[in-house]
Amino acid sequence: VNDNVLADPERKRVRDRRPNIEFPWPVALFLVLTGTGSPSRAVPSSRFRGLSLLSSAQLAQTSVFLDTFIRGACSPGLATALIVTKTALRKMLEITRREEFSASHRLHNPQLSDEQNVELYGPCNNLHGHGHNYALEVCVRGEVPESGMVMDLNVLQQILAEEVVSRLDHKHLNHDVDFLHGLVTTAENIAVAIFEQIEPRINAYEGSELSCVRVFESAANFVEYRGAKS
Repeated sequence: VNDNVLADPERKRVRDRRPNIEFPWPVALFLVLTGTGSPSRAVPSSRFRGLSLLSSAQLAQTSVFLDTFIRGACSPGLATALIVTKTALRKMLEITRREEFSASHRLHNPQLSDEQNVELYGPCNNLHGHGHNYALEVCVRGEVPESGMVMDLNVLQQILAEEVVSRLDHKHLNHDVDFLHGLVTTAENIAVAIFEQIEPRINAYEGSELSCVRVFESAANFVEYRGAKS
């Protein structure tokens, strides 16, 4: 509002409605860099590249400003865009822990005949199985709390040691691992089973969520699973 064209009482009334925030310039930066200045559309979070330019204090103050402004007399379209902007103010990260284990397995589906299994899986259907040096990557997603850690990596390492490595390393995956029982032990099924095995313990850690499990069967081949909600 241009104060110069208002009478003194009206100018005071407009000023009193404005949020008491020292610098709304980060909001302008967001609106310019992310496109949320257009009230007719909300912008996906992948467009919020300007966030990295602001400090934590500026992010927090901008969030307060947006709360105040959203509650004010702005159009529904602009309010929606600002809510999207405010959501992007949260600093969400993924941390990754990598583990390794060696195991043998046999690709065999008991629902198929021996001939069909050989045709489908080839040498991987060998009666005595074969082995791999597997690599496992587990990604955990969360905001950065005051500790600066999405999750204590020592805790994550301990969970993976107890739930995965100690149970799969130097084992036959078809016979020795209870949570793989009845599965065709492809990398795909192994990734899903590991995800379901560790998800409850990781998600029980405050502020953390299991986001991804990658199983590397070799340097060239790996599987990624991001959960049933992905």
